[in-house]
Amino acid sequence: MKKTLFLFTIVLLALCSAVLALEKRDQSRPRCGIENCHGLDIICGENVPKECTEIYMFGDRCRQYAKCAIVDGKCMFIESKEFNECKLCIEKCCETLENNMPESFGCESRCEQ
Repeated sequence: MKKTLFLFTIVLLALCSAVLALEKRDQSRPRCGIENCHGLDIICGENVPKECTEIYMFGDRCRQYAKCAIVDGKCMFIESKEFNECKLCIEKCCETLENNMPESFGCESRCEQ
């Protein structure tokens, strides 16, 4: 019984040490991600929020195509055809239907198809 408890304690300590080492390694790497939670203006940087509000803003549909990455040591927005096409479509919806919110949301929903 004592031998089993001793082995269990050793294994548990080894696991804790491994987890702490992984966390420390992750903290030493520069973080890069989307800093703002909503809209079409993507801001890339190290201050990535852990959570975002559930409030929906016009253009949030396009954010699924937005990506940030470290390029030449800097956290930058990575252009993609999908994001640019979605953003252009939504901007047209806003421009064309700016005084008709229900219609503009209907227009926006067709942008990712």
